[in-house]
Amino acid sequence: MAQNDISQLSFYKKLGIQDAKREITLGNLNVEDEKDFWNDQKNFEALLKKKNRRHYQSYLNGKYQVYREYQILCAADCNLSETFSRRMAFYLIKGESVGTEGFVLELNK
Repeated sequence: MAQNDISQLSFYKKLGIQDAKREITLGNLNVEDEKDFWNDQKNFEALLKKKNRRHYQSYLNGKYQVYREYQILCAADCNLSETFSRRMAFYLIKGESVGTEGFVLELNK
């Protein structure tokens, strides 16, 4: 049972990493598309949180890793929308740096 829970936590962390990488590479969406995207994302996260808080936190931790690295690499050079900046701040506040694994964020600029 514990092995399955660890596997599930790993799955949601990896999903968070994948989703954050995809979010960063979305580019400049028009205002309406960006609003729709983030509303869908918030709905997914709310359902995950309701279903299992540990899986939700693991997902946020994965996103934290990507957004923290993006914040370091990007510094003040990135032109981020207000909505994207707010969501990134949310993940940086709610997520945690867990584990010792590292990865290089690959961005197509």
